[in-house]
Amino acid sequence: MQKIDTETFITEIRNRPPIWCSTNAQYKNKNVVRKKWDEIWKLFPGLKVADLKKKWKNLRDHYRKELKRCSVSGSGDPDGDRYESSWKYFDNMSFTKDELMPVICEVNVKQEEQDSEDDNNSASAEEEYTETSVECKRESNTEQIVNERKRTAQDLRQEYLEIEKKKLKLLENESQRNRTDEFSKSQDYHFLMSLLPEIEKLPLVNKFRLRNRFNDVLLEELHSIVISPNYPTD
Repeated sequence: MQKIDTETFITEIRNRPPIWCSTNAQYKNKNVVRKKWDEIWKLFPGLKVADLKKKWKNLRDHYRKELKRCSVSGSGDPDGDRYESSWKYFDNMSFTKDELMPVICEVNVKQEEQDSEDDNNSASAEEEYTETSVECKRESNTEQIVNERKRTAQDLRQEYLEIEKKKLKLLENESQRNRTDEFSKSQDYHFLMSLLPEIEKLPLVNKFRLRNRFNDVLLEELHSIVISPNYPTD
C-alpha cells in the first residue's frame, strides 16, 4: 500500500474547505465533496477514497484530543505549566481549530481527563491509520474470497466449454489427416478401390472366378516385364 506523506495530505485537505469547513457554502453538497475527495485520491492512487477519509478522521480526532489537553491545562492554575503538544502535525492541523473548539468546550473536564489518559496509552495518529488500513485490507480480502466463490460455477462452465472446443479441434485435425492420407495414395489404389463396390455385388463363385482371372492377367504382365526389361512400368 502506498505510504502517504501526511503533511502533503493535510495541505491538500486544507485547500479544499468543502471537506472540513461546516460554514462553507458547499459543505453539504455531496457532489462537490465527492469531487474534492476524488481530486485528492488522484494524488494518492495507491489508496482507496475510504482509506483517505479514515486517514483524515484519525488526524482530526488526534488533533481534537491535543486541543482538549491544551484547554484543560490552560483552564487550571494560572501559575501552573501549560500543556504544549509535541505532536508533529499539531501546527499543520491548526486550520481546523475553529471547527473543533466549540465541540471541545461542550465536553466536561472528566471526559477530557479520560481522553488524556487514553492518549498516553494509545498509538500515534500514524499507527491508528496503519491499523485501519490493515483492517480495510482484511475486509477487501474477505470480499474478494466471496466473489471468487461466486465465480466458481461460471469458471467451471467456461472450462468445460474450452475442453469441448479442444476436442472438436482434435477431431477436425484427425479428419483432415485422414483425408490427406487418402489423397496421398497411388492411382492404382484408387482404381482398385473403385472396382470394389461392383465386385462386392457378385456372387461368391463369380468372385473366385474373377480373382483367378485377375491373377492370370497380373502374372502375364509380370512375365512380360521379365522377358522385356524395357517394358514401360509407368
